[in-house]
Amino acid sequence: MVLSENKGFHTENIDKIEIGKEFIKINKLNYFGFYNISENKKYIVSWLDCSEDRHKCGRRNGGKGTYILCEDESVILKGKIERPNEGKVGNNGNFIFEDWLFNKDGINETGSICYGFNKNGRTILKHYLNSNIRESAISDDGNFAIFQTGYNESSLDGNKLYFFDLKENNLLWDISIKNMWPEGYIIKEHERIIYLDHGNGYKYKFDFDGNFLDEKIWDREKLDITTEYKLYILLLEELNKLDKSNASLDHYDDLLPYFNKLLRTNVSNNIKSFIYKEIAIIDYKKKNLESSLANLKLSLNYYSSLTTRRLYNKIKEEHKNSILNTNFAKQ
Repeated sequence: MVLSENKGFHTENIDKIEIGKEFIKINKLNYFGFYNISENKKYIVSWLDCSEDRHKCGRRNGGKGTYILCEDESVILKGKIERPNEGKVGNNGNFIFEDWLFNKDGINETGSICYGFNKNGRTILKHYLNSNIRESAISDDGNFAIFQTGYNESSLDGNKLYFFDLKENNLLWDISIKNMWPEGYIIKEHERIIYLDHGNGYKYKFDFDGNFLDEKIWDREKLDITTEYKLYILLLEELNKLDKSNASLDHYDDLLPYFNKLLRTNVSNNIKSFIYKEIAIIDYKKKNLESSLANLKLSLNYYSSLTTRRLYNKIKEEHKNSILNTNFAKQ
């Protein structure tokens, strides 16, 4: 039997599809790959980011990866794109991929393609992004898809959500999502809602027009639900907001439990140094010079920077003068 790229075919002679925890295997086709199953259990999409001989996988200069689509446990489609990853399939057989693309001239550049296909193998979405895709999802009934890019300060495409209508091959909107970075997305067509799933029951809603419906809830909960790195990024964001708005010291105090929470994790010495420096600056604003100096010492122990050293010497001099002035006033 000849399997044609991006064309449907009958599969009477293909033996049973073996479905494991992470991979499916089809002995007759000498195939195995990752997979995703549609909500109605009718379709399976599978992919392998390797050349056909499997000698080259992951980052590479050539050798397209393979994908297949199964309907009711029969393979109906086989195709190739450069580097298929994170496939998703809807209840109508439409499916999507993140194409992480080949290296160009041996260099791993940022850039990726949002792909969508229907069950007949027709390309219904192909959208290039000058940034790496970090997450994607297809709606339950397979008519909409969302792609999220990672942070990329050199590209306007970075750190955004892209929402597509697969029926019309149309980008409905793209918006910046700052530092939300959920674990996954759930798109419910009948509700016209996109859920940003952060795990442990924390979900936040966008509507199909790109409006963030739970923004106030997110602002209230975001520091409590994030991972170490995301918490660090969010704290940077919050500090920047407070500095720009000339906020009261009480607002800075609200961040201290989160700084201490981060210090109890396995963050790098550079981040610990930064945290102690920020705590020292808060102490300094509160005129608590002795505590500020103690935290600056801790900061320098983790990472000795010139700016922190200068700040330490400046506050040390102020502290010495304040002690002298206090003693003079007592005389």
